Amino acid sequence: MSYDQYGGGYTPDRSKVTVSAGTAFKIGFFGAFGAAVAWILVSIVFLIIGAILAAAGLGFAGDLFH
Repeated sequence: MSYDQYGGGYTPDRSKVTVSAGTAFKIGFFGAFGAAVAWILVSIVFLIIGAILAAAGLGFAGDLFH
């Protein structure tokens, strides 16, 4: 058995993609916007978890004030 029997000789044609400046700007803007929204949501989740742990007395915030 050879490598060519399993499609080893196949080389797909490469397609050329042209991206305009406006499209590149939109991709960058919405990528940065999505990253900012994700960072805010993760921060809110950590804030809620921290508040729950602080209310249970398990947080490190109590050690800061002693």
